[in-house]
Amino acid sequence: MLFAYLYAVLFGIGYAVTASLIPAMMSDRFRGPHFGAIFGWARSAVRSERARRVARRRIFDATGSYAIAFTRGVATAGAAVCMWIIRLPPRLRPGAA
Repeated sequence: MLFAYLYAVLFGIGYAVTASLIPAMMSDRFRGPHFGAIFGWARSAVRSERARRVARRRIFDATGSYAIAFTRGVATAGAAVCMWIIRLPPRLRPGAA
């Protein structure tokens, strides 16, 4: 039992280190006046992926299949591609003359 408690303490300490390490590593790569926005978007992407992971588990628990979750993921990716195309300048859009 002692080793289980020791593992839990060491795991907690090791995991807590990343709270200060991740912003430091990102600031090394993305210096400048827009670092706050870049860091905010990156962290919100991580949080939204965690929420999607929970949603996938609940869909699987309710239906016994990943089909709905997979279809939802494909639709989300398709919507992201469409939004990216819309954001392109008109001269760079596919099919634009």
